[in-house]
Amino acid sequence: MKLIEPMNEYAAEIAAYRQEFLAAGDSMDGTGALRRMEDPVAWIAFCQRLRSRETAPNGWMPATQFLYVREEDRRIVGMIDVRHSLNGFLEQYGGHIGYSVRPSERRKGYAQSMLREALRYCWRDLGMSRVLITCLEENEASRKTILVNGGVYESTVFEPAEGARIQRYWIEKPRVLLITGFEPFGGQIVNPSWESVRALLDRIGPWQLVKMRLPVVFGRAARQVIQRAEEIKPQAVLCVGQAGGRSALTPEMVGINLRHGAQPDNEGALLQDAPIDPDAPAAYFATVPVRAMARAIQEAGLPGQVSYSAGTFVCNDVLFSLLRHFDGKKGIACGFVHVPYQTGQGEPSMPPADIARALTAAIQAL
Repeated sequence: MKLIEPMNEYAAEIAAYRQEFLAAGDSMDGTGALRRMEDPVAWIAFCQRLRSRETAPNGWMPATQFLYVREEDRRIVGMIDVRHSLNGFLEQYGGHIGYSVRPSERRKGYAQSMLREALRYCWRDLGMSRVLITCLEENEASRKTILVNGGVYESTVFEPAEGARIQRYWIEKPRVLLITGFEPFGGQIVNPSWESVRALLDRIGPWQLVKMRLPVVFGRAARQVIQRAEEIKPQAVLCVGQAGGRSALTPEMVGINLRHGAQPDNEGALLQDAPIDPDAPAAYFATVPVRAMARAIQEAGLPGQVSYSAGTFVCNDVLFSLLRHFDGKKGIACGFVHVPYQTGQGEPSMPPADIARALTAAIQAL
């Protein structure tokens, strides 16, 4: 799937898209003037004029029109219109983005992914920090699409021309969270830290998640997550690890300058009472809101509590190394959460869905 701007080679598909909406008697949101323009080539030219304020017709705000195209068969499954700025009507009722999905292509997740791609265009290409998106009060599918993409409800207004109640949502430019889990170790075939991380939504509240699986190897796991953090410059890094024997999710308060394994790591290294960095302090405190995270997990109806020991194995190695590396560097908060066994590994345990739900609550508290 990809977003492309209208071009003449898609003229026949554009005409078919328009005709399907007319035949269904459906609204053609996010298509600009397509409903009243029978000639798709003329509509394409009109969309090109809308790209800048200098060439946009009177009464129209500059906008970028996109087709959402399924690449394997070059079929237009949706259209989305991104307005670069708002006039009075758009500010009250229309918002920055309008979109539609072809009636025959609905209930396939296209609206959510199309909106996600359009938002990236807003942040990256237009330099926008937040966008307004609206939907009819009774349009539950559109409401869910907006919420999944981080929409926050503001108000419902009455639009007198159509006699419609319009819900208004704002979507903020996401903050980036690098979140990691570990590969299995110690003879286990799964690691609930990675299983729960990869089950999380890609967007949770204001956070856009970048997920990463780490090796259970002293030093290497820490180097990999630090390297990735330096590449993507997230606002926060949250690592997740397995803690067999614990019955709650435990945000960690501190990482200590010690490597000591009761068992070898996944490359066979068995370290005993070795410092992580001989020149570093004995410990660093986490820079995420540990107590607020534990409280949020509890408020979600799941077991959560603050932990004052991340152990001395690879989990602690990663936490300490992150805190050491980013010490004094503003804008990157670092933390760690241990999770229990998932159901089937041993006891005590939690269902994987509950672990993911608890992590979601913790992320919302960041």
